Amino acid sequence: MLNKRKYNFHHIGSLTGSISSSEKIFELMGFSFYKTIYDPIQEVHLSFGKNDSDIIIELVKPIPNSTVENLLKKNGPGPYHLCYEVGSIQKEEQVLKSIGFICVKKPQKAIAFDNRLVAFFYNPSYGLLELLEKE
Repeated sequence: MLNKRKYNFHHIGSLTGSISSSEKIFELMGFSFYKTIYDPIQEVHLSFGKNDSDIIIELVKPIPNSTVENLLKKNGPGPYHLCYEVGSIQKEEQVLKSIGFICVKKPQKAIAFDNRLVAFFYNPSYGLLELLEKE
């Protein structure tokens, strides 16, 4: 049996074809947007919003011909990953593999998070999980 892990919830990632249209919808639901960037490493435009409960939404608009654009075409817009902050992606990768996750995007620097490492993992019973390494 595995020991429980300490994963701190960070944000919900939501695919969109239009950042501005999605922001308007989320603003009606109480979110305020505070940061918009382009991340060439991840091949996406991002906008971050927060509500009064401190829930962070990351709007993700892929660039043309990217892997993330294929997800948008296949699944349409909407939430597609949960992100958790962890001490070490490398250590958690072994734990995730032992419970059926596969790494679909190896650790890379993320401009949106001050070049901290992020990695993506997939499990057919869970879906897509993003790990963000703590500072």
